[in-house]
Amino acid sequence: MDTPEAVTTPVVTEVASAGLEMPQTPWYRKRPLVIALAAALLIFVAAGYYLYSNTYKQGGIVATVDGQPIYRAEYEENLRLLQESAAGQGINIEDEAFKAEAQTQALDNMINNMVLIRAAHESNIVVEDADINEVHAQLVASVGSEEALATRMSEIGLSEEKLRTNIEERILVDKYIESVSDVESITVSDEEIQAFLEQNLPQGAEASEMPPIEELRPAVEAQIKSMKQQQMVQAIIEGLRGEAKVDVRI
Repeated sequence: MDTPEAVTTPVVTEVASAGLEMPQTPWYRKRPLVIALAAALLIFVAAGYYLYSNTYKQGGIVATVDGQPIYRAEYEENLRLLQESAAGQGINIEDEAFKAEAQTQALDNMINNMVLIRAAHESNIVVEDADINEVHAQLVASVGSEEALATRMSEIGLSEEKLRTNIEERILVDKYIESVSDVESITVSDEEIQAFLEQNLPQGAEASEMPPIEELRPAVEAQIKSMKQQQMVQAIIEGLRGEAKVDVRI
């Protein structure tokens, strides 16, 4: 997942919130009005050129969330990583149906991240370096070594800085979701487990090759709980997106 740009705050608001007084009328305000207008025009043109140049370099804007842009370069990077992950699972990423679904999913993921991260910041949730280091160490352990992780990152074109940013955002979102919900309290009933088994266990000769139901029960319970947690998270995301102005341009 890529880092969305930070929501900017007007300088005047930042100064006021810091309890600072605005400076006295500077020398350039005492010059003729024409000079002030010329200076303002130069600043406006320079700012406009910078915004145009930055947007052009990023390949244009594919969506905005309350005016905050998602650039095509960021979107295409997320799409590429999603495709890399799918290919690693044996999915045919050249399939046209998959391509369409992946494009939608990549953009949805970015929009969801933006609204969740903004909500987390608005809730004053912070992530410590120790939290990031802990998750990073877990990643290293999962692949075997620092070298193995570096190799994998190189294969998918992921820098160390981007990795740590992604980890930070994931922790930030997790903390936010935990603060506004109670996902850990989700329970699974015997009836739900039985219904799941009836719907998903093979029938006939294949059923005889399955382990006893009691051995399957912990895995089934974990699966149902995970599905319920995902539904809860999706409800949170839909609520945040419902409050945001999302403009998709592709």
